[in-house]
Amino acid sequence: MPTNLVTRGIGSLLVLHENAETPSDPEWDDCLRQLASMGPDFSKVKVLVVTEGGGPTPAQRSRLSAVTGGKTLRSAVVTESVRVRFIVSSVALFMPAIASFGVEEIGRAYGHLRLDVQQRVMLERVLKEMSDGLTRPPPTIPPPRLRPPRK
Repeated sequence: MPTNLVTRGIGSLLVLHENAETPSDPEWDDCLRQLASMGPDFSKVKVLVVTEGGGPTPAQRSRLSAVTGGKTLRSAVVTESVRVRFIVSSVALFMPAIASFGVEEIGRAYGHLRLDVQQRVMLERVLKEMSDGLTRPPPTIPPPRLRPPRK
C-alpha cells in the first residue's frame, strides 16, 4: 500500500508530510490520533504541513474539526501547489492563524509558527526522514531531443 502521508508529533508541534495524493483513511486516523494526544486545549499546538499537492478529503477534514472541537490551530502549509495555496489563502480570510508558503519560503513558515533556531534545525532533519517514507511515482524520463544533423 502506498504511503501518502507521514505524521510526526514533536512536543506541541504536529508535522505532516504529504505526497501529491489524498491520504488514506488509516494514515489520516493516525494523524488525528497524534493530534488528539496533544489536546484537549490545543492553544499551544502548532501544525506544519509540507505537501506536494495532496490533502484531506471533505470527510477527513470533518473528522479533523471533530477532534479539535472546531478550534483553529496555528498552521503553516508549505507547497508549490497553486490549488493548495489558493485553498489555504481562502481559509485564512476567516482563520488568520493558518498561512501558506512556497517551498522556498519555509523559513517564513517557521517564523509564522514561532519556532526557535533549535526547532528549525531539528525540523530540517525530521522533514528529510519523513520525505524518505513517502511513496512517489516513478520519475518520468523525457524523450531524447533530436538534434538536426551537423553540416
